Amino acid sequence: MSAMRAFLAWFLLAGPTSSANGMPLGPPTGFPAGLQVTDVAVGHGPPVGRGDIVAVQYAGYLYDPAVTDGHGRKFDSSADHGGEPLVFRLGRGTVIAGWDAGITGMQRGGQRHLVIPAALAYGSRSVGRKVPPNATLVFEVTLVSLQVMDE
Repeated sequence: MSAMRAFLAWFLLAGPTSSANGMPLGPPTGFPAGLQVTDVAVGHGPPVGRGDIVAVQYAGYLYDPAVTDGHGRKFDSSADHGGEPLVFRLGRGTVIAGWDAGITGMQRGGQRHLVIPAALAYGSRSVGRKVPPNATLVFEVTLVSLQVMDE
């Protein structure tokens, strides 16, 4: 595992309402309370489920309620780490709970806007100097690929 991958794993471990043109898609259902999920673009192929191996491109921001998209200060992105997608097995607790839940159901090529409350992110812990305690986070996530795993 490269140093960049190790950092990404550590960083994430510490721990559809409208389309891009504003047309209603209908809210995804079955997500934990407080997790806001918006499909920006719906992908194609089978939906991601628990145990599947996924590769995602992402950008993470501190939530700012004064900004329409909620993007406050960016604290991390796959672009900051050479543009390599982050690869992990969904539903195993290897990433923050908001990701395990919020990526479920995506399809290859799909894009989601996730607003993740602190309870589903890092809770009362800070992550270095980038994420303060009790922070609500915003992620823009694109599902690059998935490997469906039979469990």
